[in-house]
Amino acid sequence: MPNAVARHQYPTVPASAALAREDCRTFLGQWADSAACKSVSEDLTLITSELVTNAVEHARGPVGYVIQRYGDTFRVEVRDRGSEEIPSVQSVGDSAEGGRGLLLVEAMSHKWGVRTEVLGVTVWAEVEAQVSER
Repeated sequence: MPNAVARHQYPTVPASAALAREDCRTFLGQWADSAACKSVSEDLTLITSELVTNAVEHARGPVGYVIQRYGDTFRVEVRDRGSEEIPSVQSVGDSAEGGRGLLLVEAMSHKWGVRTEVLGVTVWAEVEAQVSER
């Protein structure tokens, strides 16, 4: 059971990525003075942006966003209700203007994956806080 959870839904427009980043920052703001939160904030916000951007680009319907905290682990899930393709890390050339979103998600998260739904897919990623012991 998560310690905290927030759910949002966005239209399939480019501005939704900015809304999701703000919602991610608001969620993380609950623990603004926490070392755990500070260690994941930038990565989680970028992961959120990449996943929502991908969903907006490929979706046919609204995009669902869930962010959760389980102790020192933070999980984001982005559900695309209309895509028929399973997202995967792509190999792109140096001059390509896009196509690196899941590569970034893979590099910045501790684990990530794709879950097929009755309609569409959910892409999720987890980031574990790096809390130094004193």
